[in-house]
Amino acid sequence: MTVVAVLPWVDPAPAAAADAVPVARTAVAGPSPSSGPRLVFRGDGQQPVEQGDEFRITVLDMPAGWDEVSVASPALVEPVRLVPRAEGATDSDPDRYQAGATVRMDVDPGTYSLVATSHGRVVTSAELKVSPYGPARIGRFGVWQEETVLGDPVRPGSRVNVLLGDAHPLPGEDVLVAKSPAFTRDVKIRRDGPEDPACKCDDGSILFTGHTTLRDDLPVGTYPLTVASHDGRETHTTRITVAGEPVTPSRSWALWGVPAVLAVLCGAGIALRLRLRLRLRLRRKNTGPA
Repeated sequence: MTVVAVLPWVDPAPAAAADAVPVARTAVAGPSPSSGPRLVFRGDGQQPVEQGDEFRITVLDMPAGWDEVSVASPALVEPVRLVPRAEGATDSDPDRYQAGATVRMDVDPGTYSLVATSHGRVVTSAELKVSPYGPARIGRFGVWQEETVLGDPVRPGSRVNVLLGDAHPLPGEDVLVAKSPAFTRDVKIRRDGPEDPACKCDDGSILFTGHTTLRDDLPVGTYPLTVASHDGRETHTTRITVAGEPVTPSRSWALWGVPAVLAVLCGAGIALRLRLRLRLRLRRKNTGPA
């Protein structure tokens, strides 16, 4: 007798997971949570600022109703006061005069905290990287006369103007000393000196100017002109070209000395003549008839 087992019907196995068709899902973007107030300044804080440098600070994403923020740091000369760009704005106005910060010249290079407070409460902070004050950027440097341009040859014994233009001068350094073996003496050149208006141009540099006299015994040739700046840490050198006949005082003496001598002699002659007349009158009076 044959026994046949009757098995229940079973559905075929589902396809392997590797063969399954992926279901596309779309995420619905909702409002991202605010990161809160933050300070923005040069290079988002990644670019260092130099000792003595000036830069602007802005605060962003402040809560509604704020009215002022003070930003302070040991690296700054004084705190910076920030106010809303407009009524109801969450950002400050970077163009206001108070938004400008100045780094102290005497602060050591390094990283410092910028702390923003509002009515005594800290609202945000950031890091400020301070680098050493950068080198000078010398543009124009040399001597010139009224009838020449900078760098032209000058005659021995002539009076010359000295100019140094620095696009990155050291703050507070207002007087430099120019030295040359061609000079009769060292000369002080001053920021915004009296010769400054004659040298103005639009290169943006700060001008140091002064004037001196060249030695009248200089042979034709070139002579070094040296100026030390940035508290003596940098030395700048150019050349003075000397050519032509010396400018000697004899010419000035010929023009002004002779008339002066004649005037002195004339005055002395008149005085002697008057003195003789007075003596003659006194003698006649004393020897008159008895």
